[in-house]
Amino acid sequence: MEEFYRNKTIFVTGSTGFLGSMLVEKLLRSFPDISKLYMLARMKGTMNLIERSEEYFKDPVFERMIALNPNYYEKVSWIEGDLTMPRLNLSEDDMAIIKTVDIVIHLGASIKMKNPLHEMIKNNLFGTAELLKICLDNKNIKCFMYVSSAYSYARKSCSRIEEKIYEPILKPETLLDISNALTNGELDEIENVLMQDWPNSYTFIKTAAEYHCDTFKDQMSIGIFRPGTITSSYSEPYPVWVKSKAGILGAIILTVTKVLPSYYVDKKAMSHAVPVDMTANALIASTYDVIQNKSKDTKIYNYTSNNNPITFYDSFIIATKNKGTSIITYNYYWNAIKMFTLLYLPYLFMDIFRYFTLQKPKYLRLYEKISDFIEAILYFNNKSLIIDNDNLENIWDTLSQHDKELVPFDLRVIDWIDYFNNVPYGIEKYYGIKMKI
Repeated sequence: MEEFYRNKTIFVTGSTGFLGSMLVEKLLRSFPDISKLYMLARMKGTMNLIERSEEYFKDPVFERMIALNPNYYEKVSWIEGDLTMPRLNLSEDDMAIIKTVDIVIHLGASIKMKNPLHEMIKNNLFGTAELLKICLDNKNIKCFMYVSSAYSYARKSCSRIEEKIYEPILKPETLLDISNALTNGELDEIENVLMQDWPNSYTFIKTAAEYHCDTFKDQMSIGIFRPGTITSSYSEPYPVWVKSKAGILGAIILTVTKVLPSYYVDKKAMSHAVPVDMTANALIASTYDVIQNKSKDTKIYNYTSNNNPITFYDSFIIATKNKGTSIITYNYYWNAIKMFTLLYLPYLFMDIFRYFTLQKPKYLRLYEKISDFIEAILYFNNKSLIIDNDNLENIWDTLSQHDKELVPFDLRVIDWIDYFNNVPYGIEKYYGIKMKI
């Protein structure tokens, strides 16, 4: 696999996120002979791209890579752009670069599941459509890999997600046309009708974006990578490195810091947990597989812990050292009552006190954020889903021993008890959040 990636030019969106950072680290550390790694980034305040790059590579995740590959910066080139803008707001020179790269890995997306539909269309569908149009002019492209989610077709009525393209209730082109024709307010008004079988706008739009990618399969090799619930690193470059507060990680933080008074979860709901370093390895292997097979059909890669499962409940209880048991609630309405009486009311009274002491109220806004987060993960904590993952298992079985050591992603080796026991220490080390364990 090292030889395969030698001299390849790779364009990555979403490189500043959790999985994106890990992917960049792995490529620069384990595949130092890639020709160039182009990374799309938006402007951040008044920082230019050089300053942004310096800040980015200060993250502890890159320390080992920099020690092994001190000239890494020669391989890296930042491209200023915006996935919410036409043509990604790229300059002509940058457009020309993307039209010559070998591999495009499209990670960029909003994961704020409570976002209204109009924002999800803009953030997660429009940018994908624009990038695909740009890539149509690339005669050199060997793979367009779209990073989706194992929950991309996680409807309320769904019990199994297969490795196939699902047809959305509205075609992507129709959604984009509606988005252009209606105001945000008008689109919000019909949101519930459109998404009545979906738990949130995130999964709804992921289905549409995947379908849109599939329509380009005759023009370029398309792959769709669907990871499960991404968690702290397993071993690379260091154990329990973390750069995310999403999903189970957020619930662990809120519990161990004694903020969350109640957590509604189904004991049988599988977490489909996948450590971020293994996920990056699986993504690299999937991209390799798409190019090697040269299939005319879009290849889907679900990446979940089916063969070494752990429930949300167990991962939560292990990580909180059983402290989470006291707040676990199995009834939706009882959970709502506890959240209201044990969190909302105290926060309300604290804000009233702040108001009368001439301080700016802040606790009800904090309650709203916590409540939105808990509601966003509610479906995933309480839905028993079977997610097929045969394609990546087949890749693993055919890899040489050298490649298995180069990109380890076999989740069957993980001792989940040992792993989740250590997750809070990673949160404390890399986030500086004091975990009372």
